[in-house]
Amino acid sequence: MATAEETKATTETKKTTKRKKSTPVSVETAEVEQKQIEQEQAKDEVVAEEAHAEAVDDNMSSEDQPDVAENERIVRYDIMITSERAGYRPPKAAIGAIVQQLAFRGLASPVDEAIAETWTEIYFEPGPAAHEIFLEKEYDDSIPVYREVMMRFCDKPFTCDYSDTPQRPLYWGIEIRGARFTNPLGAFRKLFLDAINVRVAVAVRPHA
Repeated sequence: MATAEETKATTETKKTTKRKKSTPVSVETAEVEQKQIEQEQAKDEVVAEEAHAEAVDDNMSSEDQPDVAENERIVRYDIMITSERAGYRPPKAAIGAIVQQLAFRGLASPVDEAIAETWTEIYFEPGPAAHEIFLEKEYDDSIPVYREVMMRFCDKPFTCDYSDTPQRPLYWGIEIRGARFTNPLGAFRKLFLDAINVRVAVAVRPHA
């Protein structure tokens, strides 16, 4: 049998062991660990928000940018409009009348000009009704129906390098550059007959 002293020693050992097992974590240590957990969670939330913002920006950028490949697949043409009468020289009043008619009808808006000693060129951008040069119906495509118009008149004759146009001296001509269509409507051709009493000839080539 165990003596009284052995029994007492055993009881003390058990009490000590129980105290060690039930020793609680300090309050300060728990608070520090909790703060660390909260900081890590905050960092993860910030990283997630930044990733989401970048994804949104990339998506918006791709939507805002035009489809360049689609534009490159569009076939375009250059169209030269001249007088049927060889050697026709329009007076300055006729030139002014053409510019006014193009702008007034919204077919082409003058934006610039180049003046030399023997020639003058006037440059136009598409007007709000530019499609009416080629179409009787509405045009709801966002791609311009042509890129620019250039009207040239000279004191000395020039020739145009359209293969289906006779090489005859020209003193006046209108070139529609980068057009999506090849055949100006009769109403557009009649504009010149009404404005300056000239019947026009039309030549077409692929846009360079």
